[in-house]
Amino acid sequence: MGKINGIPCNMTIDTGANVTIIQKDLAQQLESKLIWTPPCVTHQTVSGEKINIEGKLNVNITFGSAAYHHTAYVAEITDPCILGLDFLRKYNFSLDFKNNELHTASEDIALFGINDEGVKSIHKIITQDDITILERTEMLLPGSIAENRNFRYGVMEYLKICNSPKGVLIASALVDLSGTVIPVRVANVTDKARVIKKGEVIAECTAVTNVERKRNISKTVSSDNIISEFLKNAQLNDEEKNVAERVIKDLQDVFSHSSSDVGRTSLTQHRIDTGDHPPIKQHPRRLPIAKQEEV
Repeated sequence: MGKINGIPCNMTIDTGANVTIIQKDLAQQLESKLIWTPPCVTHQTVSGEKINIEGKLNVNITFGSAAYHHTAYVAEITDPCILGLDFLRKYNFSLDFKNNELHTASEDIALFGINDEGVKSIHKIITQDDITILERTEMLLPGSIAENRNFRYGVMEYLKICNSPKGVLIASALVDLSGTVIPVRVANVTDKARVIKKGEVIAECTAVTNVERKRNISKTVSSDNIISEFLKNAQLNDEEKNVAERVIKDLQDVFSHSSSDVGRTSLTQHRIDTGDHPPIKQHPRRLPIAKQEEV
């Protein structure tokens, strides 16, 4: 699904089409000036059938998070819009047939196959085994999609239908459906254990249509810059600053320079010593509205 001059429509990517074509009925809604073409100009389909060309249009084609200016032919076709090789080559698109994605310079756009049932943009998530969720307990379940995968990334949500497991809540999450196991975080908020049978539908996953690719901007940060950044507000005397500078220079590769490069370690584990008292288990409570912004 995309837009042509702001009008939503389904777009078909056809690598066998040399040019981009817009359906005549859609072209009449665009309110753009039709560029005249000679009446002898025709296009030939893969079956050998000839299509008369009504003219050309300069249009803005939008999908994902970007808009592309292009000249498309107008003809009597079944699909609202066919994106041909001229458009794909002009903007250097690449197709990933394995993951059903269209790659641009800055994002990955999900593609959907069209069959007799139309475009399928929702998948059901089922359990892989019989699972018992104890009362007032939260856990991760191994799940999988119930049918052939039509897209890679999706947002997993609570079932909108009424036959979802009663008293079992599903956490919304962005998931990668390309793996064999899809982790599903569930919580039993009742006072009784709940049993979920193998193959039971527990969640649904809505397609993420485009994923903006993070730009990898690598810049070398000198030790002098790190020292000046860390010590600019430090209340240290000259001797203490000299010691701190030596430590930072020796260990500069372990310091985080921004929130994007904070890592984690498996070398040690954090433990809270409660003495002789057992850990206190409490029921989850909603956070007060007044505290939500602070948290």
